[in-house]
Amino acid sequence: MDSVPALRLAIGSSLAGAQGKTVNDQNKIDHTMASGCAVKFYTPAECDRHTKASAECRRLAARRLHLLTGKPPP
Repeated sequence: MDSVPALRLAIGSSLAGAQGKTVNDQNKIDHTMASGCAVKFYTPAECDRHTKASAECRRLAARRLHLLTGKPPP
């Protein structure tokens, strides 16, 4: 089996175009990272670092949404 398609299958392709500026973008990034962590493509430290960074990105995205719409963050 060619390693590139196998890696693509394991990691997924939802990351393309995601910047983490919205909750939907962060979901795409998290989905890709979760797949990489599950197959041990990333180290436990990298997965932990991503989890912490993701929480901060989600907080900032909720704040941006609040500032744009006036709706309170969830």
